[in-house]
Amino acid sequence: MKLIRDLNKRKIFITDNDNKAILELGYVADEFAIIFLEDVVVPITKELDKTFYTALNSILNNSYYFSNDCGVQGKDFIEWLSDGTCDLEDEESRKRVNHFIIRRKDNTIYLSAINPYEEENKLKKSYKLIAFSPAGNGFFASNRETGSFFQDDIIMCYLHTLIQKVAKK
Repeated sequence: MKLIRDLNKRKIFITDNDNKAILELGYVADEFAIIFLEDVVVPITKELDKTFYTALNSILNNSYYFSNDCGVQGKDFIEWLSDGTCDLEDEESRKRVNHFIIRRKDNTIYLSAINPYEEENKLKKSYKLIAFSPAGNGFFASNRETGSFFQDDIIMCYLHTLIQKVAKK
């Protein structure tokens, strides 16, 4: 696996061992997006990219307040419902939205995406897009220590990685 920074396109790509892109990070219009181009769990280690690993580790070390079921945090785990149109009070509506999962185990952080509706109905899409609306425009999720939004912390993780600045808590 390899992490590729494309400063011209302002994107980050992670490729598999055959140099095929499996993950893309960057902006789509005014939304920040993480796009899983393959249905895989993407392991992030210091060896892959120290800056990205450190920034993700920092996010997992934070404590977030999620105002509804759009986010869940546990020890070494965050599950996030992609920002977008959804009736948060309707479980069936929430099932149709992609979920972003960050999990830390030992010295590896695993990134993945699921869509409960697609899994229940054995549907297969060619990709899964997770949207993050910046500046508090998405689902409410606040960092208990800094007051920043979860979405903005994810975007800062991307920016630090793109320009190779280590995120500091």
